[in-house]
Amino acid sequence: MAIADEIIEIGPGAGRDRGNLIYQGSYARLVGADTPTGLALTQTMSTERIPRRPGGWLSIHGANTHNVKDVSVDIPLGVLTAVSGVAGSGKSSLIHGHLPTVAPDVTLVDQGPILGSRRSTPASWTGMLDEIRRVFAKRTRQPAGLFSPNSDGGCRACEGTGITFIDLGFADPVTTPCETCQGRRFRPGALRHTVDGLTIADVFELSVDQALDVPDSFRSWIPIE
Repeated sequence: MAIADEIIEIGPGAGRDRGNLIYQGSYARLVGADTPTGLALTQTMSTERIPRRPGGWLSIHGANTHNVKDVSVDIPLGVLTAVSGVAGSGKSSLIHGHLPTVAPDVTLVDQGPILGSRRSTPASWTGMLDEIRRVFAKRTRQPAGLFSPNSDGGCRACEGTGITFIDLGFADPVTTPCETCQGRRFRPGALRHTVDGLTIADVFELSVDQALDVPDSFRSWIPIE
């Protein structure tokens, strides 16, 4: 960014907060500007003056997995631990390969993409969508399938995906928002029903921050925390 001749920042956020020009100019003026990027550039990181104490230890004895050769190490629990080494030294073999064999309850959270399809959403991937559909069905006395874009409630034109494909023949297909549902994925019959003033499509479009900011009556039936 520092070597750019001109910087254009769009935001200030995603979802309903998207699409606004919030800064245009030089890098020097951006630093310290009251925008998400400007504030991030001037943000300073602080460290704990009093280090946390481990809440226990996870012991590995005689690990022999791929690049790891007879390694024994105690990993502290409840603190931030860095495993370092040059490429190919055995970091991944130790943590991703051997650690699960001695601690099967450990959950690995990495930067890999979440497996799914174009129909997947954070709500469906976490299982939250099942609860949302159940509540909509109970409060509106309609079948739960009406509140799923992959079932009876889905837009017929785009089959509940919210997008349509234009086959160019000579190039990759072009995707555009569905003209029938305007990208909302649901047919009108599903959108006639509301819970606490929200349609099922409204719930799909909420960001996490927006969901946390809704009235208590809404938060009482959606497990968003």
